[in-house]
Amino acid sequence: MRADQEGKYLHLTWNEGIREDYQIQEMFSHVLRYIQETGWHKILINQRWMQPASVEVELWFRTNWLPRAVAAIGTCRAAIVVGQDVFTRLVTVSLMRESSLAISSVSELQYCLFQREETALRWLLNDSQTDCSEGIG
Repeated sequence: MRADQEGKYLHLTWNEGIREDYQIQEMFSHVLRYIQETGWHKILINQRWMQPASVEVELWFRTNWLPRAVAAIGTCRAAIVVGQDVFTRLVTVSLMRESSLAISSVSELQYCLFQREETALRWLLNDSQTDCSEGIG
C-alpha cells in the first residue's frame, strides 16, 4: 500500500499468494484508518494477482468494514483493477454492486472496474468523469 501525495489517493496492490482472513481484514482496517487520517476519498485497488477471499471475509466486508467506512468517509471514489482469477473477478463485481446498492441511500460510492491500471488511474483522477465508459462494468 502506498499513498500518492500529488493525486491524494491511496494505492493498494494485492500481490500473488493466498492470505489468511485476518491479513485481509487488517489491511482494509489500515486503509480505513489512513483515509480517515488524511481526509482523502480516492482509492486505487489493483487485484490483478489476488486470490479469492473467503466467504467470511466477504461477509465481514459487507457487514462490518463497509458500514464503518461509509459512516467515517461518506463520499468515496474507487477504481478497481479486477483480478485475473475468474472467481476473484466475479466476487468483486458482485460485492461492489451489492454494496453500492446497500449504501446508496446514505453515501455516494463511485466505483469503476477496469482491466488495466493506467485506465483506472486516469478515471480515478478525473473528478469530472462520473460514468464508467472506459471500465468493464
